[in-house]
Amino acid sequence: MSNSRISRREFVKLAGVTVAAGALAACTPSTNASPTTGAPISGAKVRLRYAHWGNVDEKASTRATLDAFEKANPNITVEQIYIPDAGDPYLQKMTTMAASNTLPDAALFPDSYTLDWALKDQFLDLSDIFTGEHAKVDAISYKTPDGKTVGVAGAQEIALIWYNKDTFDKAKIPYPPATVDKAWAWDDFLNVAKQLTVDTKGKPASDPGFDPQNIDRFGFQMGLWDMPLFAIIRSNGGDVFSEDWHSLTLDSPEFYDALQQIADLMNTHHVKPAYTTSPGGIAAMSTDSALLSGKVAMAMDGQWVLETLNKVRKEQGLKFGIGVLPYLKKPVTAAVGGPIIAFKTTRHPVEAKQLVSFIMDPKQTPDYIHGGLWMPNEKRWYTQPDLLADCINNYNHPAEYKTAVVDYSLSSVTRPMPIYRVPGWPGMWQLLNPALEQIWLGKANPQQAIKAVLPQVTDYFEKSILALLK
Repeated sequence: MSNSRISRREFVKLAGVTVAAGALAACTPSTNASPTTGAPISGAKVRLRYAHWGNVDEKASTRATLDAFEKANPNITVEQIYIPDAGDPYLQKMTTMAASNTLPDAALFPDSYTLDWALKDQFLDLSDIFTGEHAKVDAISYKTPDGKTVGVAGAQEIALIWYNKDTFDKAKIPYPPATVDKAWAWDDFLNVAKQLTVDTKGKPASDPGFDPQNIDRFGFQMGLWDMPLFAIIRSNGGDVFSEDWHSLTLDSPEFYDALQQIADLMNTHHVKPAYTTSPGGIAAMSTDSALLSGKVAMAMDGQWVLETLNKVRKEQGLKFGIGVLPYLKKPVTAAVGGPIIAFKTTRHPVEAKQLVSFIMDPKQTPDYIHGGLWMPNEKRWYTQPDLLADCINNYNHPAEYKTAVVDYSLSSVTRPMPIYRVPGWPGMWQLLNPALEQIWLGKANPQQAIKAVLPQVTDYFEKSILALLK
């Protein structure tokens, strides 16, 4: 991911990357109805409309899932509304449909605006279809202040460390820990990152003669959007919001120290590519390209990259591994994903929820789960041995996956990202991001940068967010 300043449209894509990567459908989905829905509720013919974005492959796979739903529910037909562009163009289309009273019955929806639309009473409450064995992971559930679940991500995707095994082997350095009890403390991680960062003359960053102006390989890479930042900030005991989301907590030593530690990776230790607003360069390389090229030894990225890394492993021989994140005070990771919703304007609320339930059932997305793109969105898939084995006992899931991903997600996703609980979060992020940029560039320390925008951020929070949370 690029480290350049994130636009509103890019934020939408990043925050909802797991759904943007796939339209919540398997290429060869099961034809069984969701256990929460059973047989058709009546003999009457019902026609639903379902909207989504994505590329042409996602269009085809979505149609396959809708066909499977129709086969399981012969009294229901589903019209597919395909809108290629995500982000703002998609939202504009939804807004136009709302104004003309032509919204579909259900849809993939931009996660940045989910809670805002929910609080305008645009969505059905889906709480009743995500109970019992179909209870979803809380961290990826979009919940209104009164507790209604208005959407859930199609997959839980957590932040992890990905690394090139050959690079570690040649340096004779042990692989990153794959269990949370052995996770690197920050100083241990930094020591390894320095050993793996080398200049064009082969000197590591730990050597006094290291040349930071001519780096051949960086020890570490990470994006500077909210998911990875929150994982590190929360590992230091900091956060932007209080536990009940009703107050701001970013003006704290824990918050500032975490930001400084991240900035130091670039500006002091030189183990991470420097922040730049220019396109291209190592900082903009995808994780698979960065690891395969040998320009990066390890990268922090979401679980979704497993599918691509497996492809690169098969086609180009990349030997990669998975590790848990380093931590400042306690092990923490973060989870993201984007939602499927049902519009309240539907003439067929029962059937619309039936469709959402079907699409949101992990059994209907086996190819995405088996291939490594998605983690399941239901709690039971992480603890029931038969379901877990079906997910990970295959070539695409490395031996360390159980401890580095499954167990790690259960122990170290401490709370939801703001997008799942805070309406208006993208607007606040846009206020914070220029200040963060000054920190990454080394032009201001965290206290200076954040305190400079704190009055504006606080005013926005009190006027545009707090009133909606109470």
